[in-house]
Amino acid sequence: MPLVNLAQFFLYTWLIIAALQALKILKFGVKTISKSWVFYISSFCTGVFLLNYFGFLDKNLASYVFFALFAYFAIYNLAYIFNIHRFSPLINRSEHFFGSILIAFVVYSFLSTRSFYTDIPSQNVRLVFLFCLTSTLGVFNEIVELFFVLAFKTKNIGPGLLDTSFDLLMNFLGAGAFVVLKILTTNSPVN
Repeated sequence: MPLVNLAQFFLYTWLIIAALQALKILKFGVKTISKSWVFYISSFCTGVFLLNYFGFLDKNLASYVFFALFAYFAIYNLAYIFNIHRFSPLINRSEHFFGSILIAFVVYSFLSTRSFYTDIPSQNVRLVFLFCLTSTLGVFNEIVELFFVLAFKTKNIGPGLLDTSFDLLMNFLGAGAFVVLKILTTNSPVN
């Protein structure tokens, strides 16, 4: 079994477990994941799966992308189910920070297969584009969170404008951290 298939298997097994827990068929933990949140996570993962299936993700990075998705969502869901968020708002901040690094990784894996991106001669311009696109997706995530609060009355999202502001800051810092990691791991000098 290729590594990417194994990574997808782990990811979708976890999503099925999360869905069963949200539907209260499988009972464990102290809280139940909301159905709307499972739908959101599943939609995102399905989008990444389709990008990979149709060849829009870098084949060398695809298995890493799926393992990162599995690890991130498994840790997030376990933290939610066992109500770890009650101990500190830093849990939610770290979720947004590492979530943005993950989004940047998915975006990079997608962009690295697109000629409009790879044909840009300056690595600086490519990295700024990657940063801006990832930051924009972080803003979109906050809009989705707002929609969940208003439409489904979810309570798993922090209260108030201050929470949204910190989430946006963490999304921004996570996107920046990925760009810095990309600069540090690139063999050629930044131009």
